[in-house]
Amino acid sequence: FDEALEEASMHLEECEELCEQRKMATEEAEMRLAELRDREDNLKTAENDARDALRDAESRKSRLQAEIEALESLLKGNADQQHRAVIEDISVQSGLELAMAAALGEDLDAPDADDAPMHWSVIDPATDDPALPDGVAALAKFVEAPALLNRRLWQIGVVDDEATGNWLAKNLKAGQRLVSREGALWRWDGYRILAGAELPAAVRLRQRNRLEELRGELEEAEAIVETASERSEIANENVERLEEEIETARTAEQETHRAVREAEGTLSRAREEIANIKRDASAIEGRLQNAEEAEKRAKLDLDEVIAEYNELSALPEESSEGLMEIKAELIEKRANLADARADQMEARSQLDRMLRDMSGRRKRLEFVENEISSWNERASGAGERVSELRERQEEARMEIEELELKPEEIEERRAILSDRIDLSEQTRKDAADALQRAENAQREADVNLKEAEQKLAEAREGRVRCEALLEQAEQHRRDLIERIRERINATPDQLVELGEIDLTKELPGEG
Repeated sequence: FDEALEEASMHLEECEELCEQRKMATEEAEMRLAELRDREDNLKTAENDARDALRDAESRKSRLQAEIEALESLLKGNADQQHRAVIEDISVQSGLELAMAAALGEDLDAPDADDAPMHWSVIDPATDDPALPDGVAALAKFVEAPALLNRRLWQIGVVDDEATGNWLAKNLKAGQRLVSREGALWRWDGYRILAGAELPAAVRLRQRNRLEELRGELEEAEAIVETASERSEIANENVERLEEEIETARTAEQETHRAVREAEGTLSRAREEIANIKRDASAIEGRLQNAEEAEKRAKLDLDEVIAEYNELSALPEESSEGLMEIKAELIEKRANLADARADQMEARSQLDRMLRDMSGRRKRLEFVENEISSWNERASGAGERVSELRERQEEARMEIEELELKPEEIEERRAILSDRIDLSEQTRKDAADALQRAENAQREADVNLKEAEQKLAEAREGRVRCEALLEQAEQHRRDLIERIRERINATPDQLVELGEIDLTKELPGEG
């Protein structure tokens, strides 16, 4: 009994230790789950920020694409559908659009196709072309244009202001021109264009420059979108990975709770087993002790009866009545002894059953011990899993810190891009307004040109009529001279001398 009880007590201590370990593991799992949920909130916030940054970047990219498409459509609509104008192949430095437009004007709309009614053609450079005035840079240095424009561009100088242009204009050679950034023009033959005139070619050049700027901004916006998309994907992957970790931690937490319940059940059963062992052992020991005492008393009584019986047997026969009484008492004592032995055998039988029960309990305790070993192994695995999750937590924390820096960078680039977009929008509006004014001026100029052409045609018709009348008058004069010569054999000039007419005096009838 003592050995079985000691063994059961040891198993009970192991069960209590296991139960305490499971409770500690449960607390760690709950703390781990709470940490993961806190990280989930942070990662979801980072994911939302990354998604917002991506949405803003895509919105700005769409705005840039829309403006580029609008400018491309506008420039395409102004272009000759059959021939490509040289202006399409010209790139001028920003700020010199007005100068370029003033220098070449409508010539920029001409193509380089030989079959076009108006076109540019390649002419070999002349070695005797005059040089520009001293200190004046040629427009060719500020422009990227087809080679067939070189001769023209090298004969156009760029001046800083109107005063310089006025001063140098008198030094221009035939075919040379001066232009300013404000669009003023001085031509060698005295022709002038004042600064500030709206020139459609300048509007188109500005639009082309703006288009190139927008394309560069679009590339930058696409890079921002790509970066923001990568950050958004990383944030989304982090959230998904963390959700998997949370699910794993939740499962681990549930498993630890189940383990605690099982350990507590095992502990309760172990305590109950020990209580049963103690109770059964106490009862059997009591019954065995009582049986042994009864057996001892029966043996003593039997010994006394046998002794009395022997004494009586030695007496004369007249004492047979007393002997019969002693025999009866002896029989009773033997019966009592048999009962005591039966009780002893029953107690020993119960003891054997208890020992068998203890053997079964010992097997159950061995099973509990195996369970304890299994849970210890699982606890070790859970510890390794917790360590792995903590390492992943540290990696995720570093990623969160990195992601927290990215929105600032994206926001800074977004602000720069937004400013550029606002500036480009204003530039586009200004260009559209300037184009509208230029188109209005062009339409007005076309109307004036038509009126001037009509007046010129009328003047030409009047001139023809006048020339016809003059020719008729001249013919009539010649006829009169011939008739005078035939009649009086003299010219009209000779008539004055023959008639002695004083041309200084009034003729009769005058006055």
